[in-house]
Amino acid sequence: MIEVAAQAMALHSRLIAETGTAPRPGFLVSVRDIRLDAPVLNQSGDLKVCVRCLRTNDFSARYDFDILREDLSLIRGGATVLFEVPQ
Repeated sequence: MIEVAAQAMALHSRLIAETGTAPRPGFLVSVRDIRLDAPVLNQSGDLKVCVRCLRTNDFSARYDFDILREDLSLIRGGATVLFEVPQ
């Protein structure tokens, strides 16, 4: 489930990038404050993935995320992405 949130973070990073620029490689370096709100995560149905960028700069980004099914939270937490710095 955290991987699903990380994919949404990568999509956000690409959507806010300047037009015509190459994607910035990033690495998920930290997850914290993980809260599992569902007793079982293998339930069927559609997921709603919400990510919120708390801060971003040239080197990293900090996100909060929440993955829901039918508006009930399954898992939530925070993550930090470290961007590869061009040389």
